[in-house]
Amino acid sequence: VNDLEACENNFGTGTFSAFDTAGIGARVLGNQTNKVVTCIDGSCNIYDVLPNPFTNTVKYRETITVRVSREEELCCYAETTFDIIVNPLPDLSEIENLFLCENDDDGFTTFDFTPIQADLSANNIRIDFYFQDGDQIPNAQLAEIRNKIKDEETITVKATNLETGCYNETTFKIGVTAPPIEKSLDDLTGCDDHNECI
Repeated sequence: VNDLEACENNFGTGTFSAFDTAGIGARVLGNQTNKVVTCIDGSCNIYDVLPNPFTNTVKYRETITVRVSREEELCCYAETTFDIIVNPLPDLSEIENLFLCENDDDGFTTFDFTPIQADLSANNIRIDFYFQDGDQIPNAQLAEIRNKIKDEETITVKATNLETGCYNETTFKIGVTAPPIEKSLDDLTGCDDHNECI
């Protein structure tokens, strides 16, 4: 039986809930008759037929044993194994919102996404950014991104593992903050305790 492979459902869980295990018993048996098929998962659960869809019980990689026994003598058996492999999603947990101060108070400024891309682009990971309206941001422009929405915009970042095809998405906010307004103050005059003006 060939190994089954999928991407984890949610980051860090190491599980996938929809492995297609239909027909595994039939594939192991081939044309044999009068045989009993038993499956044993990585947590030692025993099944006459694997549940379909199947959720792995061991994170990331689980070995399933398939035993074929003689119907009249169950102690006489042969076994084969296959692995259920759950590939991890790229980690996007470190992405933080990005707010910049601008001087002209129009709600727009230029952002640099290249540090984010550099932090995430490792081990065959491709990073793509999208504006709030869904338009993809070209890689050539990542050093000078101007927000499309005044004051605050939500950016989507997608990380794809080029080897496994597994991808993860998250959002972060970019924002433009106007500097505080300085108001002039009147001069203050007072007298000391000895009635001498200072």
